[in-house]
Amino acid sequence: SNGILRIYNTNPSANIGTAGRSFMAGSLSNYDQIFDHVLKKNQASEITWTFNMRSMKGALYAFDLDSANYALAVVLAATEADFLSPTCKGYAVTMRNSGSTKAVIRLERFESGLGSNASLTSLTVPSESINTSYASVKVTYEPKTDTWKLFYRIDGSSAFKNPLVEDDTEGYLQQVGTGIVDGTYTGIKMTNFGFFLNHGFWSSGAQSKALFDNFKVFLSAASSDASLSDLKVSTDNGGNYHSLTLFSPLQKKYQYYLTKDHSLPLISADKFYEKASDPIILQATNLQGTEAERTATVTVIAEDDETSEIYTIEFIETDNIYICGMGDAGGTTTGGGAASFAPEGWTHSGMYYSGTLERGNNKYEGQASVRCSTTSTSSNLTLPTMNGIGTLRFYARKKDEGVTGNIKISIQKDGGEWTEVADLGDINNLDYQEFSVPVNQKAVTSMLVKVNITKNGDSYASEGYYFDDFSYTAPSVEASLKKTASITYKLHHLQKGFAIDAESAKVEIYNSIGILQQCASVQGTRSFNIDQSGIYIIRISGEQGNYTTKYLIK
Repeated sequence: SNGILRIYNTNPSANIGTAGRSFMAGSLSNYDQIFDHVLKKNQASEITWTFNMRSMKGALYAFDLDSANYALAVVLAATEADFLSPTCKGYAVTMRNSGSTKAVIRLERFESGLGSNASLTSLTVPSESINTSYASVKVTYEPKTDTWKLFYRIDGSSAFKNPLVEDDTEGYLQQVGTGIVDGTYTGIKMTNFGFFLNHGFWSSGAQSKALFDNFKVFLSAASSDASLSDLKVSTDNGGNYHSLTLFSPLQKKYQYYLTKDHSLPLISADKFYEKASDPIILQATNLQGTEAERTATVTVIAEDDETSEIYTIEFIETDNIYICGMGDAGGTTTGGGAASFAPEGWTHSGMYYSGTLERGNNKYEGQASVRCSTTSTSSNLTLPTMNGIGTLRFYARKKDEGVTGNIKISIQKDGGEWTEVADLGDINNLDYQEFSVPVNQKAVTSMLVKVNITKNGDSYASEGYYFDDFSYTAPSVEASLKKTASITYKLHHLQKGFAIDAESAKVEIYNSIGILQQCASVQGTRSFNIDQSGIYIIRISGEQGNYTTKYLIK
């Protein structure tokens, strides 16, 4: 009545009548055809049953036939419609006794019908006492793992609540115990579901009723998420792992640069979705080998067993003479003051680790970044002594769009005067961007390279510029990197344009429709500033040959 299923005996008063069972069985053929009657074969992440149940009698005992025995059950799946058949097998949520506690909820397996407690095997520990309260129940089953879970909520003494609604007002269902793995009957065909009452005759008809409502069954589609939440590298044989700062679940391929003769790095990974497979990791095997041997791979298989994702990190030994990631590989990461950050051989003025030791760009070894002073309008960073330098490379970004300033590169040869070799202007990017400065200078005894940072004003006193991953090549290395022996021209990216290296050549720059924009002679290195974004044609001619290429200015 009133949309609630009521099962009861007809005893008019206590101690009159006989003990008995009343039940109702429904056919699984009434379910959507997507539901496989063999539970294990369902192509779903999870099968969920939700329903309400209540006993009008608070003192429940057992399913055995006796004048004092009362118990009820919601049959989730059974092999027969006759729940008293000695050959009927299945799964049910029962409400019966647990020792001296007279009305508790359990998830149970039955092997010979619901005619006695001896047929039942409890899969979960009992809930707290329900007594005569209205209750909401949820059961979940994962076909892939045969894992069952039981949840319940006591809804009070006045009416059933919707078991699908969980919030601060209605309350939340709590799990009984932990998930339990049971596949005893999940591989055989089920035919029925239903509702069951075992009753004695000590209670009147008003007390020996069982109430059921809101019975629903759902199949949740298996997830196709095979992404990673984190990808990490260890450069000290597994002693410490650090996350790739620029890692994104959408990016599947990465390159990681190492110094020559570095020990073989290791990787680890974390999956995003808990029901996907654990990451399957194949480590790199040889840093001097083929690309396949230098590459570590991570494979994750989604819950649906069809979707998979493969992430790769190719480890590359670089020809760069000196590499510093501004972190552990180049110096201490403890502390945050001016004197604490500098790696060996570096000097600085007004430079600091970030206050939270935030990870930097992570192209090269080392985890942290370094920033210019936020209390000074002038900072500088001087690289270690070297004999010569081809191209200086580093990564930089600004902390806030409101920060303005200027970045310049200067060199000092053999203790002489500092000479500016590049003016990069302001850095407009909030994400790390690589900068390349052609120097192509040699010294008799020693040469220093300095990065000078000028910060305009104190409107953003707490912000500044961040730098990471400094490296350079020697002039001899630069020569070995040229694509051919006959073509010795080289282009270098600048923030607004590019620079060209040539012993002696004529350079012509055309826009995309063939109109000449610039023309100049080059002897050594010359910078070309271009403010307008677009595609340009660069034509270089000289004794070393003719060369034409397209160049994109963003």
